Amino acid sequence: MLSQEQEIFLKRVQAALREGGLQRSAPLTYRSLQLIGNEKRLGELLHSALFRPGRLSLALLGCIPDIPPLVIEEIGASPVALIFENAAAFRTASMVLKQYASPPYGWLGFGSGASFERSVLHFTLVEHQIEHIEYVGDLDRHGLRIAQQTAELAQSEHLPPIVPARGLHRAMLQSVLQFGYPEGLEYQPKERRSDASDEALATWLPEDVRIDVLKIIQAGRRVPEEVLGPDELLRVWQA
Repeated sequence: MLSQEQEIFLKRVQAALREGGLQRSAPLTYRSLQLIGNEKRLGELLHSALFRPGRLSLALLGCIPDIPPLVIEEIGASPVALIFENAAAFRTASMVLKQYASPPYGWLGFGSGASFERSVLHFTLVEHQIEHIEYVGDLDRHGLRIAQQTAELAQSEHLPPIVPARGLHRAMLQSVLQFGYPEGLEYQPKERRSDASDEALATWLPEDVRIDVLKIIQAGRRVPEEVLGPDELLRVWQA
């Protein structure tokens, strides 16, 4: 049985389709205002029975994909993208990679923390062929969850695989050691615990750093990716 709201909504959709009001693609929030009078309500209805297979769809309503913007910069011809969690590391990498005539990456991006868990879908809109996406973020529970959950979404959406950035996690451990913090930097007191999910989080990392990172996060410490300065990046990419 349809609710009164759903019936009104379907009649408005029918009228808009008949009158050609959905021919031009528009954002989900605009279409929601147009059809319901509330910019967020259509997003909620997407999870209702109205949008089950064979019924309504975003394509039928002419909705532009609701994908958060991803900061991405073309660097070279390589079919590999490199994404950093934080802005400072992204800027540093951009400066370093532009020194190469043939950089090891074709695309460089800034994921903006947990936003990357949705903005990774931006790669569905990129016309250039990308074989895989290398990712590096803070070495702590939050940073590893971002990497793991984004990798899972990419797989479910048939995007290029999200894999650990070559050499950069080892470089982070070496850099924090040079800064004089072999056990990582201080973090929030509540993070000083052993979590059953820690080992599962660490499995996303390259094998050569898993044990060291696991010790750091279970001690309630962390390694921010900002320990990667220009010298650290050059050493990795010149190896």
